[in-house]
Amino acid sequence: MFKLDLKNVITNIVDHEIDRSSYTLNSDYTITKEGLSMEILLSASDYDTEKSEHKHFFIMFCGNVSVFYAFKKMSTYYPSQIPCDNWINTSNHDSCWRSDGLHFITDVYFEMCYKVNPEKAPIEIETDVNSYFIWPKKVNITYKWNDDNWKNEIVKVEMV
Repeated sequence: MFKLDLKNVITNIVDHEIDRSSYTLNSDYTITKEGLSMEILLSASDYDTEKSEHKHFFIMFCGNVSVFYAFKKMSTYYPSQIPCDNWINTSNHDSCWRSDGLHFITDVYFEMCYKVNPEKAPIEIETDVNSYFIWPKKVNITYKWNDDNWKNEIVKVEMV
């Protein structure tokens, strides 16, 4: 069976779908940009021990290119339902969003594999991405710049 690299799939979708130039400067000095949201469900399993681990999160992209992610709770259906302070900003620049911005996926992958079976992780652990969830949805992301840590802070997410 052929395997696809999740990061490559995501970056190709973002490159094709995102409008990098559109933004609105609001009167309170926040910025609103049109962006993309993807919902991703990852799983890791060891069939010998019957142990499995699942991680479910939203990832959003906007501008040139800011990346945000937040883990999803069972009762959360849209990124607009995630509390603003739960969003983690991993990148804010076109030169590094593909690497720095998506590195958290690698961290999640290794963490899941080691939780399932540290003796087999990661090579002998079966991993999967539920492809249904990766389909992008348009969002408007309003954020403010934080001078203290060079990160953007989400103020509001609206579904388009």
